[in-house]
Amino acid sequence: RSLPSPGFDRVHHGHHGAMIEALGRLAKLGYRRPVLLADIGLEERMQRAYTGAFLAHGGGAPSHVLHLDDKDPARLARKLKTLDHDVVIADTEEWVGPIRTLPPAAGGRPFLVLDAQRRHGPISGVHQNLEKIAGCAVDLLMQRRLHHDRGVPEDPVSMLIPGTWVEGETLSPAGARKAVA
Repeated sequence: RSLPSPGFDRVHHGHHGAMIEALGRLAKLGYRRPVLLADIGLEERMQRAYTGAFLAHGGGAPSHVLHLDDKDPARLARKLKTLDHDVVIADTEEWVGPIRTLPPAAGGRPFLVLDAQRRHGPISGVHQNLEKIAGCAVDLLMQRRLHHDRGVPEDPVSMLIPGTWVEGETLSPAGARKAVA
């Protein structure tokens, strides 16, 4: 959890960039109607980075952004059933279970996650490179220490670390062609 104050140095995953990359890859695979599933608490803490990038970079209409506060499969099925979509973008792997329980008629579709936990796993999406984030955080701390800085920095540093795409098995060009047809 990130606190807005005091203004310490920070290292973050590039959430906005991850969504842009995901949308670009989906377009290349032939997906045209994504829907974004986002945990409302997480989105608020991230200053709606996923939602902003989804809407600004061709993800779709605001109606295709689902901010939910639980992962209830029945509720998710009701929401997805009302949307014309061919792929689901989930903010976390916590959605994988509920998504996989949905039949195609209830909104089950190919999907990706924006925080794939394994760099070479079966889930398509973006791995957030937590080891690089941790390493950069230590580097920032050591830099402050070497310069004898103490307390809250006058000019805090904020670093964004890009994610790494994970091919996974939850997307495919063949699946995109079927979903669009």
